[in-house]
Amino acid sequence: MRWVTLLAGFLMVVASSSASGCGSDAESSSQAKSNLTPLLLKDGELPGYKRSGEPYVQTDASKWASENRGGDDAKRLNALGFVAGAPADLKNANGKAGLTLVERFPSSAAASKELAHATADHPNLKRFPVPGIPIAVGFEAAGSPGGRNIAFTKESTYYLVGHLLDESAPTVEALIATAQRQYQRAAR
Repeated sequence: MRWVTLLAGFLMVVASSSASGCGSDAESSSQAKSNLTPLLLKDGELPGYKRSGEPYVQTDASKWASENRGGDDAKRLNALGFVAGAPADLKNANGKAGLTLVERFPSSAAASKELAHATADHPNLKRFPVPGIPIAVGFEAAGSPGGRNIAFTKESTYYLVGHLLDESAPTVEALIATAQRQYQRAAR
């Protein structure tokens, strides 16, 4: 089971190592429309991180919310017109978790609302600029667990990439460069 927790008012990655079993029944007949896995980071794109399970596509908002959000987000996602989501858990050599996640919505306005929700202001949240991506928010929280993330949208798709903080975590600059490459790939 994979799980994320809302920490300091935003998505903070905390993934278990058994993620590869999730989503086996998640693929749908509209796979060509909603297959988001090529948009996820590949091994090594986030410096020092590799996938720790197989990505999958989920088209059911209730299942997506329970598998990736902690449960109560299904109603909000349905209201936004959730089309599909795809996650891939990442791990570094120290076993610290990272995440690459994409969600597809029916419009860029809905994707922007998801971005606003996921990056809502919170007193413990430190934001940083993400040059080169027009609609992006970088955010970090210290503490246990602390994490660093970048969320952005490209057309009707919401992206999140992030990692827990430890001594071997990528720098802010390295995370920005990773998100910029992912954005450029999405633009093709």
